[in-house]
Amino acid sequence: MVPVMARHQASNREIEAATQDLLHNSIKRIIDDFSGRKAHSFFEPSIYRVPQKLRQLKESAYTPRIVSVGPYHKHDEKLKEMEYYKKSYMHSLLSRVRPKHNQPADAAIKDITDKILEKAAHARSCYAC
Repeated sequence: MVPVMARHQASNREIEAATQDLLHNSIKRIIDDFSGRKAHSFFEPSIYRVPQKLRQLKESAYTPRIVSVGPYHKHDEKLKEMEYYKKSYMHSLLSRVRPKHNQPADAAIKDITDKILEKAAHARSCYAC
């Protein structure tokens, strides 16, 4: 028979893990909802696709091998493995931020999401179509 306290601690850990997963998924959904929108900016794009002729000279010089950052290579199957680690690092970051600010989890997630969304339009505007 498992002591009552041990069952309670296990139950709390399960609830905390489920809550963290739910919050993580909520942030991802919010970011995904905005990922297809065209950014409005007065700045000229500064991240361009490499012209095909230049890419053909040495394709490996212009192709990420480990992690995709930005939209150009996000569907490359060879880079999918790192998506797990990107999510894991995000989860780790969020779990460290919450206690520092002594905020409830939802408030911390909203603050972080707001900051990301403030910067998202500018980041998207840097990519040429």
